[in-house]
Amino acid sequence: MRRASILLTVLLLFQTMFSGVLTAAHGELNENNVENENVLEENVDEESEIHNKDEVNSGENVAENKNEPIGDTSENNTENEVEVIEDELVDDEQDVVETKTIQNHSIQSVAFDEHEDFNVTISEVVDGEGNPYTEDNPLGINDEFIVELNWHLINNHNYNPGDIETIELPKEIYIPEMLEDELKDDETGDVIANYTVNTDGTVTLEFTDFVNKASDVTGWIRIFAKLDQDEVENDGGKVKISPIADEGGITLPIDQSQIEKTTEKQGEPNRSYNADEIEWTVTINKNALFLEEATVTDLLPEGTEYIEGSLTIEKYPATLNGTPTGNPETVTGVTPEVNGQEFSIPLGDINEVYVIKYKTKVTDLEGKHFNNEVTLTDKELKDTSAHATVTINRGEPLKKGVAENYDPKTGIITWYLEFNYDQKDLENITLADHWEPEGKVELVDGSVSFQ
Repeated sequence: MRRASILLTVLLLFQTMFSGVLTAAHGELNENNVENENVLEENVDEESEIHNKDEVNSGENVAENKNEPIGDTSENNTENEVEVIEDELVDDEQDVVETKTIQNHSIQSVAFDEHEDFNVTISEVVDGEGNPYTEDNPLGINDEFIVELNWHLINNHNYNPGDIETIELPKEIYIPEMLEDELKDDETGDVIANYTVNTDGTVTLEFTDFVNKASDVTGWIRIFAKLDQDEVENDGGKVKISPIADEGGITLPIDQSQIEKTTEKQGEPNRSYNADEIEWTVTINKNALFLEEATVTDLLPEGTEYIEGSLTIEKYPATLNGTPTGNPETVTGVTPEVNGQEFSIPLGDINEVYVIKYKTKVTDLEGKHFNNEVTLTDKELKDTSAHATVTINRGEPLKKGVAENYDPKTGIITWYLEFNYDQKDLENITLADHWEPEGKVELVDGSVSFQ
């Protein structure tokens, strides 16, 4: 039924009145200073090994040399070990060397001047005490961890002093502070290279003339790191340090209890005045946890009922901090369950962000405020809930007022009437207006109009 307004003109017949950060991705190649001393002996099968070992003390980098301390022991703690197997020259022919085998996860090496004689691998990712991450010892998403890199400068390389090698660390590793130092030989103190660990996730090594005196040089570097939560995704309760080069990445179990399990809800009436439908939007799991047997249960407000077939669901992947990493995908095959005012949506096992929409019909045409609560449950984690309130503006069934005040020259007052602003279905309508005192006011002929 249309709402309407009436203007009436009447003649008045009487007169009135809103870290010191430990390098993520383990650390800093604390300028591991390694120098190689070449021992050339004809027809002698001997090798010299050099181990450079720096102790990494939580928070501060301390490079500890077998013979003497390297750098300030009050800061920059990084462990480095370098093993150098010197060349043996046999009758001016090809060098005979013994190579240390490294079987781990490759990190991409960006060669300088097209060098291809430098290899880097991730040997392990462990906690601060050197323990591997397991289901019983999961990685906390805010915890520091240690990444160990093994590097190898192969025999008969073509590096020269001043050549630079750049290592790109996995994108999931966060390095909060730039570090630079020297990589030295443990026994001789000779500088093998100057290194820098950059906050952009790159490690650079600038070699000295040491590389002219030795080849087949191996070593390792330990770097303190954290997860870059803008990049890391939760995959079934685990995170993956992505592969660099062609080999597989490293998968680590994480402690999901440290990640917020989110539930949000909003409601929107289908029109600003006298709405008869409300669309509800529920967004769950914005940090993309792995949830088993997830179910959304909504207690629909009194005076509303679910509109059959109105349920739609989309999902999209996201990082640990909720940054979307892919496009929304429609979810099908979900059948809601309705029991009175309880509306349940069984989702099964989920690992993405879910956006759920559905509509309710407003059956209470007098009600103005509709309060609602939704709860997300799963097999392991604590339930989370969200509330939403929708306010519907209601019009008045009948309203009267003055459109134009009394004009003393003409003796006329213009009135207005508004009726059915609550948009009810009405039939056989009659409007009657009365003036008092009788005989003092009369309707001006032809002044009634409808809008």
